[in-house]
Amino acid sequence: MSYYFSEHSEVPDKPSLISYRFHGRDLVFHSNSGVFSKEHIDQGTETLLDAFYEDMEKLKDENLELFRSLTKGQALDLGTGYGAIAIVAKKLYPASTWTLSDVNDHALDLARKNLEENFIQGSRVIKSDGFEHLEGSFDLILSNPPIRVGKDKLYELFRGMQAHLSPEGRAYIVIGKKQGAKSAQTYLESLFSQVDLIYKKKGFHILRLQAAKDEEA
Repeated sequence: MSYYFSEHSEVPDKPSLISYRFHGRDLVFHSNSGVFSKEHIDQGTETLLDAFYEDMEKLKDENLELFRSLTKGQALDLGTGYGAIAIVAKKLYPASTWTLSDVNDHALDLARKNLEENFIQGSRVIKSDGFEHLEGSFDLILSNPPIRVGKDKLYELFRGMQAHLSPEGRAYIVIGKKQGAKSAQTYLESLFSQVDLIYKKKGFHILRLQAAKDEEA
């Protein structure tokens, strides 16, 4: 499965079409061999999207000004695959501007196709190994990170989130309990002033990250 995290996929072509409904929004995703969860939206991503939506709707009731700022700002789907997270989030909050990044060329081609298929405008697709080619700050960062790349690479992604999250921004990540969620949370607490476990479901933990700590702290 290492091809999910490499630039080029040489697996046989086997296209598929995924129909997906999220809170009354009907979406279609083109998928293919060589990308993660090619036949359906994976459970980790679904759990992340559920938690993100619930948390943002709660924020809308508690702090409408911050909610509007976040949902009108710059957003990042880190390790986008065929683009499901960004596309669902854009449908939920149309004023947001999304960057979809991945290192896999095949995934990026599908993400571009799915943006068009779902009538998403004003978003960009960038090839980047982690944050290598990503510039500026983001008000929202969502990621179902590639746990199998190993702890060193995973923690490098976390440090990238710290460096690129806007001062009042929020990052949301999903990690399986059996995939090191507890140790990952401990490490993230060294990078961010606020790390909250906001959702648990079927072995998946959703962490919300806020207020990146000063690197010298």
